[in-house]
Amino acid sequence: MSETIDSNAVVYIRVPLVKPLKNGTSYDPTGDVVDLAIVPQSQAKPASADWKTAGWEPSNGSGTYWGRLLVGSGTPFGAPAPGTYGVFMRVHDNPETPILTSGYVTFA
Repeated sequence: MSETIDSNAVVYIRVPLVKPLKNGTSYDPTGDVVDLAIVPQSQAKPASADWKTAGWEPSNGSGTYWGRLLVGSGTPFGAPAPGTYGVFMRVHDNPETPILTSGYVTFA
């Protein structure tokens, strides 16, 4: 992921989870809690307070599921200051809780 978004926009930041597996078998992760963290590029990894509860956008049959978080004025994330941010996704499954680095987004 690498895109530029107007910092005044209200948009979903979407992170793909491609063909998730559980015990070697494909599964639908939408029953799992998903969080996204969007942190300044200078921050190596998210702190506890950076994680925001996100939602799922179901697969369209491709096997890819999307974690998504609404960002902008009036949202739980708020309006971002201009700059480049790292995007992370955390999926709460049992027994694993993977944290995936998804790339960068620039708010201009």
